[in-house]
Amino acid sequence: MNNDELNCGIYCILNIANCKLYIGSSVNLSARFRKHISELRRRKHHNQYLQNSFNKYGEENFVFVVLEFVRDEKKVTEIEQSYIELFSHNVLYNMNVNATNSLGLKRKSATKNSKEVYQFSMDGVLIKEWKSIDDAATSLNIPWRNIMKMCQKTKTKVNGVTYFTKSVGGFAWSYNKNYIAPQYKNKKKVGQYTIDGIFIKEYESTTDAQKQLKLTRLHASDVCNGKRKSSGGFIWKYVE
Repeated sequence: MNNDELNCGIYCILNIANCKLYIGSSVNLSARFRKHISELRRRKHHNQYLQNSFNKYGEENFVFVVLEFVRDEKKVTEIEQSYIELFSHNVLYNMNVNATNSLGLKRKSATKNSKEVYQFSMDGVLIKEWKSIDDAATSLNIPWRNIMKMCQKTKTKVNGVTYFTKSVGGFAWSYNKNYIAPQYKNKKKVGQYTIDGIFIKEYESTTDAQKQLKLTRLHASDVCNGKRKSSGGFIWKYVE
């Protein structure tokens, strides 16, 4: 089978005017392209950031590019994630830096997903009231199951240790409009550096850095603990 016969893979929608791009994947690339362009032309695209840019620069400045054909559909999400991590957040239109729901399959609606949900900043400030988890997940490109887990305070066990979901997509979520943000102890100050190691700024915590930089997701603590080389296009170090 040659690449011309493949229709599963990773793609990007590139804005040639400013070199920003949206990265995605699908088991049916041609159908996904038609869906994207149709929604953008009708100003109904789920990614408002991409839609606003399309409105500003015009269709003539956007091209659909296949980055890689994938033979094994089960590996599509993993490969898409590897492409997303190649770029700094400031050149991506992706609202969520985690590749999810990339197989181009329609998800069946669930009764639990239709429940009203509230989106908060990490310090407990109400951002928006959503009609349902599905609406929030689709609009922000965030896994609906993760939002539900946080709202239900679902426990997750990893290597025998129990964890609660603290945030999803860089936000707190609750079925309760009167949600109170938990106060986490032992917050560590964190320093922000360029990839070349030049100091930029010090923040009270990784959450504070994420909030000030207006990032949907930041893995600064993973960088500080040696699990990642960088996050958000920067190097991060705990302040001694």
